[in-house]
Amino acid sequence: MKRLLMFFCIINSTEVLDLDFTEQERGVLERENGHIYQQHIQKAWDKSNDSSGILVVNYSKGKNIRLLLREYMQTVVNFPSWEVITNVYVGDSNSINYEVVGNNAVILTSKENIGIDTSLFVLGKFQSYIFYLRIEDINSSNISDLMVYIQSKKPTSNSVLVTDKPKEIEDLNFSYEIRGDIKICPKMIYNDNSRTYLIYNNNDLQTYKAYLLNGDDEILTNHEILDNKIIIYGVDNYIIRDGDNAICIKNLSI
Repeated sequence: MKRLLMFFCIINSTEVLDLDFTEQERGVLERENGHIYQQHIQKAWDKSNDSSGILVVNYSKGKNIRLLLREYMQTVVNFPSWEVITNVYVGDSNSINYEVVGNNAVILTSKENIGIDTSLFVLGKFQSYIFYLRIEDINSSNISDLMVYIQSKKPTSNSVLVTDKPKEIEDLNFSYEIRGDIKICPKMIYNDNSRTYLIYNNNDLQTYKAYLLNGDDEILTNHEILDNKIIIYGVDNYIIRDGDNAICIKNLSI
């Protein structure tokens, strides 16, 4: 009489088969299976303290706020108690989700995209705020910003923009060269030795962004929009972008 021998192979559910998966693919499979593995705990937190992930920013116009975000982490940005958030604009909405909480806080959550950077504009009733955001992954050696407190003096005016103008036209510099897409060229450009003013024929400028030209690099710079004007806090050379359209404005007096 022949006996049928049956063999059972039991695999521990906490182990991952070493197949031809990349580290990233294996990590995705493990997360989808609902397991938590040591490799998914950020080692940078092993040497953290009770102030890690907390950032206090003394903000004033002319500054950029730089924040570090991380996958599977949220970042809460607290604005001054007197501020009232009116609009939020994210440069790459495919990478960042945001939620406005109350009048003066924003929660930022990174999506699937990591290893990227983008911009964030928060417009308030009293002033505007410009952010540079960088998203890193769980293997980063840097601890991300979890709780951010922005400190700033309340402007004396309830307007977001400074609208004071020089008293004499002789105070203005109109010496500029503009190159690029005619679709986003202003009808007039000048500076008052402190700010650069771009005047347009329309008010549809909310998607426009200004970048400082620093050699071959473009750095998002502090600027604000008022009706048909873009006001840049500086008098350097700049790139203005709206989607795929761009112009270069060169200050011929520098």
